[in-house]
Amino acid sequence: MNDYESQNRMILRHLQNGFSITQREASRLYGCDRLPARMNDIKNGRYGITPIPWKCTMVYSGRKKWGVYSIVKEVEK
Repeated sequence: MNDYESQNRMILRHLQNGFSITQREASRLYGCDRLPARMNDIKNGRYGITPIPWKCTMVYSGRKKWGVYSIVKEVEK
């Protein structure tokens, strides 16, 4: 298992447990410095991971902005 694969699995588990994640959290918790790339791996099913839909919500605070990633929840009809 390579570093990307390990990071993908840890980030996916984090999201499946109902948490969202930012780049800062991914770096601190999982040593992941390229969260958007890991999220694309998860979305596209790379490294044997079942693809999952995710969304990125941009948060703004003054001049700073960052993405918050989470799993897309299915809307009940």
